[in-house]
Amino acid sequence: MSGHDPQEEQDWYAAYEPLCNVTPAYPPTMLLHGQSDADVPFEQAVLMAGALERAGVTHDLVSNPAWDHMFDAEGLEPPAVQQAFASVIEFLDEHVK
Repeated sequence: MSGHDPQEEQDWYAAYEPLCNVTPAYPPTMLLHGQSDADVPFEQAVLMAGALERAGVTHDLVSNPAWDHMFDAEGLEPPAVQQAFASVIEFLDEHVK
């Protein structure tokens, strides 16, 4: 889609890859990721949390072993989803004022 070969031009793609662009100036970040996500491996969230930690960026990773990629597709009914969204509100209240 980009006209660039991901095997031959990895540096070109790095500019668009969040994991490659974490610096101490990165904004506070909250990650919500299902451990059963078949679309985006949970390991990606763990790697991003590690990069944020190394850069000293305030962050939080909320996960659940039962969540898949669309863990909130049914709305806020499941208690774990309710708690996750409550955590989002708390995070935003603390960091976006």
